[in-house]
Amino acid sequence: MLGREPEGLAAHLPIGSPEHCARVLSDYAAAGVDTMLLWPLRDPLQQLDLVADRVRPLIVR
Repeated sequence: MLGREPEGLAAHLPIGSPEHCARVLSDYAAAGVDTMLLWPLRDPLQQLDLVADRVRPLIVR
């Protein structure tokens, strides 16, 4: 992705545990982002349900 090492991107992408995803999304919110587009890689409805149930409650605005 954009010629970057995957390990370097992981810290900036909401991929992983709910806590990691919430931390990344909270950091973006703190930087002024008010809309984030998520692109589930498989089973989109289940993935979006998981984000809503497990990640969204942990996001700090």
